[in-house]
Amino acid sequence: MAFAPDKCTARWASYAFLLTISTSTANSQPVRKAEDLQHTKGYLDIPVRYKEVPEGICELTSGLKSFSGYVDVEDNQHIFCTLFEARERDPGEAPLTVWLSGGPGGSSMDGREEIGPCGVDFEGNLYSRSYSWSNASNLLLIDQPVGVGFSYTEPLEDEAITPNSTSSAAPAFWKTLQGWMGAFPQYSRSGLNIATVSYGGHYGPIFAQYIERQNDRIAAGELQGAHAINLTSLLVGNGWIDPTLHAISWYNYTVSPGNTYDLSLINPSPAEKLREGIFGPGQCLDQLKECNTLQTDYICSSATIFCGEVQDIPPSMSGRHDMDIRYLNPDPFPPTFYVDFLAQDWVRRALGAEVEYTDYSFFVEGQFDETGDDSRELGIKDALRDLNRRGVNVALYYGDADYMVNWMGGEAVATALEIPGFSSAGYQDITTSDGVVHGQVEQSGNFAFVRIYEAGHSATWYQPLLAQTMFERTIQGLDISTGTQRSVAEYKSIGQPRSTFHEGSGTVIDHVLSKNATYEHTTNRPEEEHLPLPHSGEKRETIPSMVGILIIALFCMFSQQLV
Repeated sequence: MAFAPDKCTARWASYAFLLTISTSTANSQPVRKAEDLQHTKGYLDIPVRYKEVPEGICELTSGLKSFSGYVDVEDNQHIFCTLFEARERDPGEAPLTVWLSGGPGGSSMDGREEIGPCGVDFEGNLYSRSYSWSNASNLLLIDQPVGVGFSYTEPLEDEAITPNSTSSAAPAFWKTLQGWMGAFPQYSRSGLNIATVSYGGHYGPIFAQYIERQNDRIAAGELQGAHAINLTSLLVGNGWIDPTLHAISWYNYTVSPGNTYDLSLINPSPAEKLREGIFGPGQCLDQLKECNTLQTDYICSSATIFCGEVQDIPPSMSGRHDMDIRYLNPDPFPPTFYVDFLAQDWVRRALGAEVEYTDYSFFVEGQFDETGDDSRELGIKDALRDLNRRGVNVALYYGDADYMVNWMGGEAVATALEIPGFSSAGYQDITTSDGVVHGQVEQSGNFAFVRIYEAGHSATWYQPLLAQTMFERTIQGLDISTGTQRSVAEYKSIGQPRSTFHEGSGTVIDHVLSKNATYEHTTNRPEEEHLPLPHSGEKRETIPSMVGILIIALFCMFSQQLV
């Protein structure tokens, strides 16, 4: 799944969950070098070790190839990648799209079934996904920063060489592209697209800007042997971009004007606590301002923890999932059965992976926590403006059932960018082949903001047809609403200045779903008998024991003392 920005309370909840299940971590097993990887070099003589992946690991379309392996960006830093050939275009003529998950700490292998060619069901069986972004593009999933997923450092989890900020992760990402694109030049002849989610609101714009600045250096003759990357598009889903605007949106989404699902997530007294926690003197907004003014790790890290506690007030009061308010915790969507699939030893060997798989690295997250990267704006809005001026297609899309990084905050970011013509554009329905309206877009030229209906944090998974349609129109430089017009500077979507669609409570579920629930994308509802809520005197396996709760509380106190 895609992970939202780190919040301290979310981290405690994760540790509570870990108390109830057995897990493996990347450093619980030694590095086992894959002996069947082929060795080559990419641009800048960056070492690349790879293999062709056998059938039955993901892509099930006969005749299509998949490759996976490592780009050794440094002698002690190994970044894992896996590539899928385009299905409906000649792979040698199709563009290359890179998928980056969020976190920071999330593995991009979630892209296999968020936007990729395969999924894994409850019984561990592989199935083919029709609405794969690899239909129109070669697709490359990159486990970054180093240390997440199948990527690793030597020694494992080394603080000295693991990135601790978005800016420090950008060079390794660029070197990964230099290595992989040099080793497989046939898969990127028609340009590069970057698609990312959640914390990708930090990654995407900063990484894309780094690519463009490196291109400038290449053009000036400063980087001999480097390859100029033709960046054509950037898509960011429910992206954490401007911490201040997103923090304000927690109140807007919860209290005023409120969400569009008729859900009251909070009572009057806690609502006042939320308002004070965000807007009060010395509270979240003031701490974020101090962080972005003084730029010190201690202040920014403290702001991350404090604002995380404020953010958690509505979901903790309501029991609703902060990434999809339609469901109570624990929310089984999107499913994570792929994690167990990738953890199997035979799958690891088939991929040429050299460490055990972890879908989330708390070590990498901790590195970013120490610098308070979550609370820093980092010049992201300026980076997006720069990309717009350079002609890069940019689409910011948000599932509207997500509370944590909600569409109201995303809309505020889009407005604050002041892209030429955007303020006079209107919201227009997005047409799809099924004739159903799944969302709206406000677009000016090559910049678009998309609201996706009936979708949580991982919006592409909930609305796969709309997501694929949006993706294909974006990378082709077409208007997202109809796909019939070029997204040139003069183009503007036509419609109302505000998106007023109101879903109501029709898809809101008031019981806890079982972990093997399935999601019906045509009705936007689950199909599964629910688990009963625990009654007094009952215990469920996923509820931490009192000892576990005490451990979490002690961890909470200790983590606050550290900052």
